[in-house]
Amino acid sequence: MITLLVFLSIKDDKACKIFCDNLAVIKESVEKKTTVNASKISEAISFLEQVTLIKSTSDGNFFGRFNPTKQDFNNWNQWFKKNKQMLYWDEKEQKVKLKAKLRH
Repeated sequence: MITLLVFLSIKDDKACKIFCDNLAVIKESVEKKTTVNASKISEAISFLEQVTLIKSTSDGNFFGRFNPTKQDFNNWNQWFKKNKQMLYWDEKEQKVKLKAKLRH
């Protein structure tokens, strides 16, 4: 049991970096300090929605969403602060996933 608890508290650096890289794309887009590639924005929104299950409030169309809001950034950033220890890199599927929560 101790091993499992230690495992659940260890942060996965690769997964956290990927999450933060996507969050940085959103921040750059919201702050409009630099021009951000539209496909990068759409991919970042999709990634963050999939991992966090928090939907963007931005408008979208058939091609994706391209206008994240400051509230989107804040929601995903707060989620990350609370849940980063639950992120891990799945080597087999080559993607970021969430560790299953234990039920008491």
